[in-house]
Amino acid sequence: MTGAMEDFLWLGPIGEPGGYGAVARNYIRGLAEIGARVVPSYVGGAVPVLDERDGVLMASLPNEPRGHETAVVHVDPRSFDEL
Repeated sequence: MTGAMEDFLWLGPIGEPGGYGAVARNYIRGLAEIGARVVPSYVGGAVPVLDERDGVLMASLPNEPRGHETAVVHVDPRSFDEL
């Protein structure tokens, strides 16, 4: 990938087993597979529930943002107060 949107900070319920979590992991996987640098930021109080494939993916991603990422806030709007 080239351009300004190569790096992402993905904020959301990434570790939750439900819909928002599954969708977040799939978007993150897709971005990572095309070469984007994605930093996951887990939102919500749930302990991550990941299958082996998702666990391997999350373990392969960077933990710290560089400060210039495009932020993706992927949460239920009722969760905005937590951010």
